[in-house]
Amino acid sequence: MLKYILILVIIFTLCFTSAAVVFAQDTGVYLRTGLGAGRPLLESLSNELEKQGNQMPGVEYVLPVSIGKMFFDGSIGAELMFSYSLTPVIRYKNAHEDFEEKLGHYDFSFLLRKYLLPGNRKFSPSIGVGIGYGRSNLVAGGGRLESAEFLASALIESRFMERKGFFVEAVYIRGLSKERFDAAHIENNSEDVVFDSNGIPLKDIYSVFEIRVGFTFWLKTPKEYY
Repeated sequence: MLKYILILVIIFTLCFTSAAVVFAQDTGVYLRTGLGAGRPLLESLSNELEKQGNQMPGVEYVLPVSIGKMFFDGSIGAELMFSYSLTPVIRYKNAHEDFEEKLGHYDFSFLLRKYLLPGNRKFSPSIGVGIGYGRSNLVAGGGRLESAEFLASALIESRFMERKGFFVEAVYIRGLSKERFDAAHIENNSEDVVFDSNGIPLKDIYSVFEIRVGFTFWLKTPKEYY
């Protein structure tokens, strides 16, 4: 539990620092949101489902939201990102477990982005890397997989109005440690652990490759609202 508290402290520190920088400046603040789809990769869960005669869903659907700030004449960006994804129903049944659930995953992350053609509004490619915290919910009320995560992004953006643009983004996310599906913050959590066919707690690393599309909105400076 301590490591997750430390992760949250780091993320909230980065969020606070970024927010302070955002509101200390006058331009370059943007909000980005859209929809996407990806292929979740959980090797242990996939192998266990295969033993059961079931399959891991080949797709998940994602709703991403981020707020960012551009620096150094638009060559560098800093973003706070949140996304939520959901798979179709997973049928999980062995001698120890029997349930049907949709695998939901939350990501909270901080990302630094390098714009490759700063100042070009019609065609603006960028790449980014970040760190964050992720949580996968396999069973309602328990069966959670939590880990620090690494994130990489490649994005192409184009403005079609002064403060509106369209983007296409490829994102790769991977957990940094192998954890088990349980309820780590509940004291008596033996019933919330997900077991494999051998009666061993299921441990895994979450990773996913996603394609996202959506819109970017450049926000007005405070003085422009008056």
